[in-house]
Amino acid sequence: GRKLVAILSEAASTGISLQADKRVANQRRRVHITLELPWSADKAIQQLGRTHRSNQTSGPIYKFLISDVGGEKRFAAAVAKRLAKLGALTQGDRRATGTANALGLGTFDIDTKHGKNALHLIMNSVYNCKENKSVRKPELSSDKYIVALERIDDFLEELMGQSDDPDLPKSWVQVLDEQLKEEEDDTTGKSLPFTKVVMLSSLLRLAARPLAEFREKAIKDDRSVAGYASQFEKGEIDAKEYQDLCEAEVKTSQEHGLTFEVVANFWMFDCGLNTGEMACGKGCNVPRFLNRCLGMRLSQQHDMTEYFLNALAATIKLAKQNGKYDVGIRSLAGREVKFTSKPRVFHFRGVDAMYERLFLYTVRVDAGIDANMAKRMYDDAIADEGDHHGTVIAGDGYGNGDGTWYRRGQKMIRTGFYVDNRPYLRCPKVFLYINSDAPTMHKKILKVRPNGRGIVATSGQNVAFLQFCRTPAEIEGALEKWENEFKLADCPFEQNYMNNCHGRHDTSVVLTGDGLIPVLNRILMGIAEWKEDDNGNWTPIRDSMGNVVRVETGDNVNLNEIVVDFSGSPSKKLRNEENQNPRRGREEIEVTGEEDIGEPVAVKSGGLVIRGVVKKYKDDGHYDDEKPSGTFYVKLLNGKKMAMSANEVYDAKRLLRKECKKLTGVGVPLKKARSLEEEDLSSLKAYEKPILSAEEESDIGNVEFMYELEFQGEVPSTIVGLELPDKTHQKSVAGELVEMETWQYVVTCLSEMMLKGNSETTRTIYDEFGRIPLDDSKKRLSPDFGSNDKKKKKRKSE
Repeated sequence: GRKLVAILSEAASTGISLQADKRVANQRRRVHITLELPWSADKAIQQLGRTHRSNQTSGPIYKFLISDVGGEKRFAAAVAKRLAKLGALTQGDRRATGTANALGLGTFDIDTKHGKNALHLIMNSVYNCKENKSVRKPELSSDKYIVALERIDDFLEELMGQSDDPDLPKSWVQVLDEQLKEEEDDTTGKSLPFTKVVMLSSLLRLAARPLAEFREKAIKDDRSVAGYASQFEKGEIDAKEYQDLCEAEVKTSQEHGLTFEVVANFWMFDCGLNTGEMACGKGCNVPRFLNRCLGMRLSQQHDMTEYFLNALAATIKLAKQNGKYDVGIRSLAGREVKFTSKPRVFHFRGVDAMYERLFLYTVRVDAGIDANMAKRMYDDAIADEGDHHGTVIAGDGYGNGDGTWYRRGQKMIRTGFYVDNRPYLRCPKVFLYINSDAPTMHKKILKVRPNGRGIVATSGQNVAFLQFCRTPAEIEGALEKWENEFKLADCPFEQNYMNNCHGRHDTSVVLTGDGLIPVLNRILMGIAEWKEDDNGNWTPIRDSMGNVVRVETGDNVNLNEIVVDFSGSPSKKLRNEENQNPRRGREEIEVTGEEDIGEPVAVKSGGLVIRGVVKKYKDDGHYDDEKPSGTFYVKLLNGKKMAMSANEVYDAKRLLRKECKKLTGVGVPLKKARSLEEEDLSSLKAYEKPILSAEEESDIGNVEFMYELEFQGEVPSTIVGLELPDKTHQKSVAGELVEMETWQYVVTCLSEMMLKGNSETTRTIYDEFGRIPLDDSKKRLSPDFGSNDKKKKKRKSE
């Protein structure tokens, strides 16, 4: 603990503990600097674990030295993927504890299905030499274009030299066909190897045919770049003249098809990647692609990885717009996400699982999109499209007056705002259409509305009755109408504020808690819709069984005073304790000396929190580096006496406050929570009470509440659980079929199932044992609570 700096090699990457351990003197926060990521992701995890271990006072700060070399992203991607899997295994979520994001490696988690789609996207563009407008290309220097032209001219000159037969003239295409046939004959029954002839054949004969024909003419006019290079080597022209001649050829060739995609074909071939196969979806392996990039020149690595990352960003952006971006656990997202009330708490499995709880949360999501957000979406879409206002691609289509245009014979819709002013509407309806050139959005368009109901529609739909907003003034007017409709949509989703227009407030019910897992399979099978396959077997439909979701709401402090009312329940309301104390404001903790005599404190000893009181203060200057510098004498309730410094008394007061906060959070009065009286301390054990009284439980109509408890504690800001589908189920109640929402159907069925299985209700447990303790996994139940002991007693009585 005396040294402040440790330098670790691979030999010290396992075993050694360098965390800010509570048992050592040096408890400063560690800063872990990684100069070079190892080849293996597992080794990287081991190295990072040297400074991040149990019993630490604080977690380390990780800093990674990652250069701008494209190939180095391969190693960072491997570590990021390993961290994402680690989060999924330990906490069921690839985003758990931040993992790669917390370490600054979140942007390198590229070995995903979106990474594979992005790689397929750029390989398709490279192989076919077609620009994809949704992906920004890197800007290449003229030298890289010159190298590509030199290789093309050299190959064409070789073919044209073989075709100069005066008796039987042949074009370079015919010569190339003969060479391909020879290679096919040599590989009979096998796939054709990806040789230089095969690569240049697909490039020059198909994808870049106009460029090849232009270069053929240039060669005949003695403007070959390969010829210029030969003249420069022989000293016939100087460096400046050579550079000027080559740059002139590059400029004219760019007008005939010389693009970044043509140059990238050579780079891919040089590092052993078959763009033809990858364009068809074969071999689109991100780690393999990044590994092969290591064989390129540094500038080429930078350009190709930049191109790939731009494609990945475009792919993820499109997936998010379509609602198909999988983050492992779907988040309920919107302008505002909040719990409508405190959760309902259920305890279904009786004394066999005393600490299991199933929580039922009602979540309200405001999915609306206001005018400011709509304008930002529009601006982003126009920026992605470039300078062609309101269109996706210019140059190969022509427009109509109704906002549609034609591209290669296909009717399209311009990106922009559209207004429906038909007189029978309550107010003008406003639409935002966003077009995309991405392959997955072929013949499709994203339609956005103020109520948040964005859908992917066909691009050929009829918009003749809509007014397309072209000018800034028209767009400004559309935004005003958008805001008016946004305010009008301030109602529940089930309510239509206008013809076929749902409100923007949606409600979901989410189940969570450790009591969910034991009954999860019964819930899923009970709410699922079933279908029969060709063999006569019945299988559940996955989409009808709900989804695992994350809910993040922020501060829920106001829920402490909410009266919980679940409409649709059989005439039952849940209320908070009327005498529940409001939350007290935070007070400053002060340690002054004589004034602290008689103040209650708390200390930890052997894993227990023991209370005590300050009995005496002596101004002896024993702790000269603290203020006050004297000694405090404390007597604990277990009879032990302690001498403390001012800082130790501060910590003891802080611990007592923390303990009091826990108790007041479950309904214990503050005065009693701070008490040092033995009779008060013995009653501080928090417990939950059943909802029903003994008389109410005898009514079979209250079966939904027989396993329910009063909620104690604070509402969390984040939960992860099962979102129940928004549909109704029919259930027989007192001989009649009654339609129930899914959450009520689940609770009622589970309650009936537990009753048939003779599982103790919450009222039965409370009446028998006097309380139902909160979660305390370290404390074992007494023999009276165990199901096996109860069975033994029953057998003895029999």
